[in-house]
Amino acid sequence: MASKISLKDQLSILPTLIGDENYPMWSRRITAFLKHKELFATVITDPGEAPTNAVKKKLSEAANILLTKISDKLYNRIITDANDNNGYLIWTRIKDLYAKRTGLRLSRCLTQWHKIRYNGDLTDYLDQVESCMATFDSISYVQEGSAICGVITLALSEERSSLTDPILTNKALMNDPVLLLTKLRDIAFNERTRKKPVNHEKPATAMTTNTRTRVRLGCRNKKHNPAVKSHTEENCWAIHPKKKEEYMLHNTVATSQPPSNSSLSSHHQVPAFAAVTTAHCHLARSSSSSAILNSGASHHMFNNLDFFLSTSVCSIPISTGRNSTDLTATRTGTALIAQTDGRTLELEDSLFVPGLSQNLISMTQLVKKTASITRSNQLVNITIDDTIHFTCKHSNNIMEIQGDIGPVPREALALVTTTHSLSTSAFDTWHNRLGHAGIARLQSVLPGVKLTKSGSCDSCMKGKVSRIPFKGHFDRAEHPLAVVHADLVGPITPSTNSGKRYFITLVDQHTGFISVTLLHRKSNATDAILDFKTFYENQTERKMKKLITDGGGEFCNNTLSDVLKTHGIQHNVSPPYTPQHEGLAERANKTIINMARCMLVQSRLAKEWWGEAVRTAALTTNCLPSLSKSEFSPLEQMFNKVPNIGFFRPFGCKTNDYSCYRVIKTESMEITDTKHAYFDESCFPSLRALNPSPDLFPHSRLPDFSALSSLPFDDDEDFDQPSGMSVSHHESTNPSPLEDEVEREGSPSVHEDEVMQEGDSNVGPSDGLEHDSPPRRLVLRLGPHPTRIDSSINPNNIVSHRTRGAVAFSVTSTEPANHAQAMACDDSVHWKKAEEVEIANMLSYNVWEEIPLQSHHHTILSTWAYKKKLGADNQVVEFKARICAQGFRQTYGLNFELKYAPTGKPSSLRFLLSLASERGLLVHQLDVKSAFLTCDLEEEVLMLPPAGYLSGQRIVLRLIKAIYGLKQASLAWYRRLGTFLSSIGFTTSIADPCVFWQQEPSPLWIFAHVDDLIIIGKDPLLFRSQMEAEFQIKYLGDASFLLGMKLDRLDTGIVLHQSQYVQRKLVEFDIVDLPTSSCPLDPKIHFRQASLIEREQFLALNINYRALVGSLNYLNILTRPNISFAVSKLSQYLENPGILHFNAAMQVFCFLKGTMYRGLHFQRQETYDLQSFINADWANCPDTRRSHTGFMVLIGSHLISWKSTKQATVSLSSTEAE
Repeated sequence: MASKISLKDQLSILPTLIGDENYPMWSRRITAFLKHKELFATVITDPGEAPTNAVKKKLSEAANILLTKISDKLYNRIITDANDNNGYLIWTRIKDLYAKRTGLRLSRCLTQWHKIRYNGDLTDYLDQVESCMATFDSISYVQEGSAICGVITLALSEERSSLTDPILTNKALMNDPVLLLTKLRDIAFNERTRKKPVNHEKPATAMTTNTRTRVRLGCRNKKHNPAVKSHTEENCWAIHPKKKEEYMLHNTVATSQPPSNSSLSSHHQVPAFAAVTTAHCHLARSSSSSAILNSGASHHMFNNLDFFLSTSVCSIPISTGRNSTDLTATRTGTALIAQTDGRTLELEDSLFVPGLSQNLISMTQLVKKTASITRSNQLVNITIDDTIHFTCKHSNNIMEIQGDIGPVPREALALVTTTHSLSTSAFDTWHNRLGHAGIARLQSVLPGVKLTKSGSCDSCMKGKVSRIPFKGHFDRAEHPLAVVHADLVGPITPSTNSGKRYFITLVDQHTGFISVTLLHRKSNATDAILDFKTFYENQTERKMKKLITDGGGEFCNNTLSDVLKTHGIQHNVSPPYTPQHEGLAERANKTIINMARCMLVQSRLAKEWWGEAVRTAALTTNCLPSLSKSEFSPLEQMFNKVPNIGFFRPFGCKTNDYSCYRVIKTESMEITDTKHAYFDESCFPSLRALNPSPDLFPHSRLPDFSALSSLPFDDDEDFDQPSGMSVSHHESTNPSPLEDEVEREGSPSVHEDEVMQEGDSNVGPSDGLEHDSPPRRLVLRLGPHPTRIDSSINPNNIVSHRTRGAVAFSVTSTEPANHAQAMACDDSVHWKKAEEVEIANMLSYNVWEEIPLQSHHHTILSTWAYKKKLGADNQVVEFKARICAQGFRQTYGLNFELKYAPTGKPSSLRFLLSLASERGLLVHQLDVKSAFLTCDLEEEVLMLPPAGYLSGQRIVLRLIKAIYGLKQASLAWYRRLGTFLSSIGFTTSIADPCVFWQQEPSPLWIFAHVDDLIIIGKDPLLFRSQMEAEFQIKYLGDASFLLGMKLDRLDTGIVLHQSQYVQRKLVEFDIVDLPTSSCPLDPKIHFRQASLIEREQFLALNINYRALVGSLNYLNILTRPNISFAVSKLSQYLENPGILHFNAAMQVFCFLKGTMYRGLHFQRQETYDLQSFINADWANCPDTRRSHTGFMVLIGSHLISWKSTKQATVSLSSTEAE
């Protein structure tokens, strides 16, 4: 039977009240303890003038507890003769002093509350929050729950937005601080469990061993022995025996030794200094300027904060070698000690230990600081860095440093010179004091001091050193193409209209002629260099002899090296990290980019036109002479022909194409080469269309110039370009089939025709319409927003339209990509009617208001999205047109703030279907029509009208409602739906913010996936009527097709499967004729990185591996847990798949083909217990040696959640892996 814990031991673990700083925590701990002793009601209830004996006894017990937990410095302030035996009066006095809400105390609490910052440790952050909340409770200050939750999430959102975004949309969490803190505590616990943090604050050691030598003399016969250094005469227990009793009464430090051994009397023999420190640490109230040299101390320790230059808070227990840690260091930092002659020494990592009777200087730390120790008779001399000298004397078997060591007065700290910078001359002294200034400047301000420089200053040599300048080091080139410099720039964002993100600059050293070629990727640089060599060697009848580049992989590869060796071309590679060696190409880049930037700013064209700007800039530069090198232009030196600059016009100005200029046709958005054009050099059609970026490209990297641009010679002197070259060096204006395919299958594409306003292109400048026409942004084809994942996939590997046309669910005819195509196709009448219906729908919902366009407006573009709705026989039953905003052009903080909106978890839906099967509930489905158009916008969003609407008018649409395509549209709809459901009695689930439930009048659950609502309950008709009163809905009744899953109702329960999706993918990837398989993966196969041969074998198949695995992952997430491990393995090789990975993916499809109609069966069951299973292998990945983990969660026999994933780190054992 366990022994009963004494009251003294219980009180020893409670804190002692020391003032305002610890009152909140003290109050909570004491309150809990008093409640445990059934005394709390006694201290808060007035006993009256004549309490009973039982009440007096309780008041005395409470007073006894409170008396022991008040510090000495507060004792006289709180305790008086009138209340020393009355717990109620003592408690009331404490509350009056520290719990009264004064203006100063409230201001201090609020300041501390708003200074809470997240420093990377979630647990520490929550501790700060709860400490502040306890402080508010102690002064009875009440805040609204939503305000507290707002402050908590605000400090976290800056660095942990992924954590706070789901919380911000959960009303239950954002209104209940206790619930929010509980949720965050769970998250912090999981993070701490995964990271396994290590406590870095190790106990410090004051003395590791106890000497057996004992002091022969002690304090006896009521006399103090001066030889005893452990205490002073006024604290001697032999003279003042009551002090021993007070110490024993108020000493709250628990000790494991018997009382007779843990206390010291005046008759004991003083052991080693560690014991002295332990016994008298609570009696030493005044700090001493003397110190002891301690060979067993792990740190320098001081009892006075005045020794420290800077400190930080810590809590390090001090081990004294007696199996106890009576002392605790509360601060750590750099201490400063001084000699009597004024020399000082900084001691880093020193500890401030309150209650320490003597300052300790660690011999171990001094030895680390290059200290030398010598012995002379009874003295020990310590020399540090040959400058600081201390003498120690043996006294009572310890080494006491002779003389005071400080602390240095604060007013003298600014004049202190540490031992590491002791001056040896007047020059050195003032040189160090005045920021290492030169001798001439010092002499000018110290005319009366003789300064003589003595040697060099190491600090100046390190701090003032500069790089050696790079001077011209290239030998003179004898003729054009003798030496060519190359450099590559990119990636540049955004890409050009044809998707090019890089350019390569080739500069001829002899003439300065610049050639720029735009590239899709860096690997195309080799082809560009070879094309340059072939073309210009043929045109100039000169041979390329030397190529100078940096060491990038685009230049140092086997293909280029083999070609250069074959033609006898020398390849010089500049040293790494020295772009100055490539100064010629770098300077050419800077020249061209500066010129291109000016062109774009002047023309106000979109950034996507940087490719045309740099090509024009390269041509212009080649036609202008470099005055520092030659009076002839590079082009004239290269081809011995004078360039004709008469045909130059301002870049981006308006032109009327008459029938060889590169011209952008604003109607069809095509780039055309035309010979006859009329220019209006004062009109720029894109003026005010886009606020130019302050920095279009990085200054250090510049866009490409095409060397194959038209040469500015007279017509009869034009050079013929090689056939086929213009295709690779001119921007394609026609989208490739690949680009069309990706955009049709992904999100709504962006097309140039949708951003152009209808108007008459033949109106001349005299009509004044060049300034009054609506702003236009000239964009052919925009680069990816955001950048699509490329991963070096060969475009030929993408499944062609011809193959995809065989898909059973393909449309009978193509859909238009933009307004112009819709109005020019055979179905233009139907599309026109669909557009009119959409615009009428927008006006009926009051989606926007039309306002005049102003120059300061920040606008986004709109686009049309067209879709043909097919019937069961694959015939068109409806033409649909939707107006969408180009939300990717929105600017954070300008026209949107938050954009995260939650979507329902598949596991939540499966749980609700399991519940429906178990309880026999109905599963209905409804769709909210035009859901986004019912949501009000909080931000101001200005959108240009779509093509075909308000053409030719200077009108902009100010959006009142959310519209498809806006970044915040989904969030606005979620808030709208959540607010409405809350108003009719629904509660948001804490686990999934897209699940809503209510108990009255009958249990009902709602699963929301954007505007599709799944209703589960016995009577959903009441909810239907409530929704119809608020929204326009399409009620579908019994659900049969949920989020791509087929739902079948059986007598035994509910079945979820995706047979139709499997069938469609078998046709899409042309694998219908493959045999079936009984297993998703061959268990004998261990995947590894594909070799080069295996990758080439796969590339020859023309298969998109990403799309293949993505389709499998879609099945895995929703209804097929039996392929989860296979999908996890296959998805690890998306970057460079090989034939082995493809064959494995095919086996998964073979398995799906044979199990097409299998799914999740939620049958009725008797038990409904929650179970989970988890397992892991160990280091089975041959490439990374990481382990694989899988888990599954069941309710009864219903499978609700599962996952198979590769672990993030390498496990050292199977136990750690699990």
